[in-house]
Amino acid sequence: MGCKGSQVRFLSPRPDFVIFLFSLYARGCVIIMNMRVRVVFYAFIAIITCPGRLGADVIDTAGATFDIARGVCGGIADQISSVSGISRVNTVVSAAGAAMGGGALYAGIKKNSVDSEINRIEQQICNAGGCDADRVAAMTDSEFFDAVMMPMGEIARLQQLRDQSRNLGNWRTGLLAGAGATHIASAIISGINVNQSDLAQHITACNRAIMELKSVRDEMSAAGVNPYEHPIRMSIDNAINNCVAIDVTDVEKIEKREKWVLGASVVGGTAAIVGTVTSAASNSDAVRNDDTNAGKRKEQNLNTTSNVLAGVSTVGSGVSVGFNISLVTLTNRMMRMAQNCEDAFIAK
Repeated sequence: MGCKGSQVRFLSPRPDFVIFLFSLYARGCVIIMNMRVRVVFYAFIAIITCPGRLGADVIDTAGATFDIARGVCGGIADQISSVSGISRVNTVVSAAGAAMGGGALYAGIKKNSVDSEINRIEQQICNAGGCDADRVAAMTDSEFFDAVMMPMGEIARLQQLRDQSRNLGNWRTGLLAGAGATHIASAIISGINVNQSDLAQHITACNRAIMELKSVRDEMSAAGVNPYEHPIRMSIDNAINNCVAIDVTDVEKIEKREKWVLGASVVGGTAAIVGTVTSAASNSDAVRNDDTNAGKRKEQNLNTTSNVLAGVSTVGSGVSVGFNISLVTLTNRMMRMAQNCEDAFIAK
């Protein structure tokens, strides 16, 4: 079945509906255009104003970071100066110990020479028969004159040499005792400096503060901060350039060298103390007046041991002096760098 004789007709929209749709489209365009204009406007304002605000924030942060770094890095030079002062004192003490040990060694060597001369004269008299009463009694007048009367001048000199030997022994004993005292003092002084953990922590904290300054400087460069318009930027550059040289490994060098000084002082002090006892024993009346062969060998052995120990003491003091001088040189260099770093923070 169909629509016979009919025609299909399309409905046309009413004019008022078309106008309504068009008005909606127009309003939508206006809203979108307004939104775009606002976005562009706000973006333009942000481009103009944000760098200035960002730069101001970075400058404020830079000033605060600079003040923190100044506080953290302050006082390092004074700490190093204290270490250097103690090393200077220890250098003088060790040098005094070296002089005393050297003096004791010289006195011991001189004593050995005098003792050798004493033995030569005694042997000369004995070889002529002057040490044997029976031989003296059996001598003719001519033999007695040659064996006893002729060496009488040597006998007078013999007593002078014995007195000199005793004095040299006393000098060696006293100088070894003094050297031992300097070694003990040096060990105590070096023990004060051997632990520098506080200084190491202070330098480490300062280095971290300088790293923060570097980060702030990078932020200032990214924000376009002109160093000629903002003095804080130049102050930061100056601080970074003058503080990067402080190295915490130098503190480890201080501790290692102080340990060498401490070890040398302990070894030298032990040698000096034992040498003092040995020297006193060798110079005692019981040993000196023992004219038997065993007694003479004992005295000679004690003298030799005392001289060897005096030499060890002197070497120990010399090692201490050398390491203390190197410590003074190292700490002076560190102190100059630390002072330059602190001076860089004075003018902001």
